[in-house]
Amino acid sequence: MSVPETTRPRPRHRPGLDGVRGIAVAAVIAYHLGHLRGGFLGVDVFFVLSGYLITSLILAEAAGTGGLSLRAFWGRRIRRLVPALVVMVVGVVGAALALGWPPDERESLALDATATLTWWANWRQAGGASYWDSGESLFRHAWSLSIEEQFYLVWPLVVTVVLTVVLGRRLHGADGGPVPADRARLLAPAIGAVAAVGAVASSVWMVVLSSRLADADLSRAYVGTDTRVAAPLAGCALAALLAGRVDRWAAHPVGGRLLQAGGLVGAVVDTG
Repeated sequence: MSVPETTRPRPRHRPGLDGVRGIAVAAVIAYHLGHLRGGFLGVDVFFVLSGYLITSLILAEAAGTGGLSLRAFWGRRIRRLVPALVVMVVGVVGAALALGWPPDERESLALDATATLTWWANWRQAGGASYWDSGESLFRHAWSLSIEEQFYLVWPLVVTVVLTVVLGRRLHGADGGPVPADRARLLAPAIGAVAAVGAVASSVWMVVLSSRLADADLSRAYVGTDTRVAAPLAGCALAALLAGRVDRWAAHPVGGRLLQAGGLVGAVVDTG
């Protein structure tokens, strides 16, 4: 038996995080337009926020139901991401063909579109021309979305293993009921520890790999899932560290304002 979607515990919505995400996206756009030199770090801000929000949802569901429904989790991600992605890909390909995209480049365009739709665009780019190459690529921006989608696929599986170990029972998101207090206290630290170890390992691997690559090939380290997953995992570790605390701070009039201001300042400093 699965818990109905409407009864699943959900963290309190924090509009300030939406603002930080908006600033991060604006910084990336400004970077590509040549107006903000460090704006590319907005991608990392976005990754961290994604990991933080997803893990907050997972922790709330696990503590309230005794499990994690993978089907429901992936269903929500698919409904949120896939329709817009399909419209974007079809629209871009249609516009390119209508405007006379060179026949000798259409096979590459088709492969780029397919990779974007099937969530491995970053690996296609890692094996091709440099990310910073001036050549035309209509789906170059899709690499970050592919990393997020791969993260959404794998991280819940990792969390399910952790929950199974911590709770000592099989998890189907379902019939276990609320987690006993002594077990609930172990959930966030266990998940946070796994995320922190993964983030450190990914960061170290990026440094090692970058030192072995020529400057012209650094796009492999920039768009690879193994090297960029450090950011969303850092967000996961942060969510575990702050589990339950942020809602208490946000409920306080002064604490809520300080959290929002701190988030905005952090985003500006990171992309400045």
